[in-house]
Amino acid sequence: TNTDQPVKAAETLEAFLTGGQIKPTGSRYIDLGEAWYEAEQPEKALAAFQKGAELSADNGSADAWMGALLLDMNKAGEAKTALETAFRKGNIKHEGNAY
Repeated sequence: TNTDQPVKAAETLEAFLTGGQIKPTGSRYIDLGEAWYEAEQPEKALAAFQKGAELSADNGSADAWMGALLLDMNKAGEAKTALETAFRKGNIKHEGNAY
C-alpha cells in the first residue's frame, strides 16, 4: 500500500548507505532523515540527521533538521544546542526555517 512507501524508501536508502552502494555524505544522511521523518519514525530520523551533522563540518543543514525535530519531540534544550550549532556551521539550506 501507499502508506508503506515512506518506510520502504527509508529502508532502501539506509541499506544503500550502510552497504556502500551510495557514498555516505552529510546530504545523503539528510535525505535519509527526511525519509524517516516522512515515515513517521522520529527516532530513526534523528539518528540519520545526527550522522549527517557529523559528516558536515561546514554545513548546518542537518543540525537545523535535528533542531526542528527535537522541538517536535519537546526537547527544547537539545533543540537549542542543535540550532546554535547549525548557525555556527552556516550554509543552512532552509535558513528561514531554522530561525
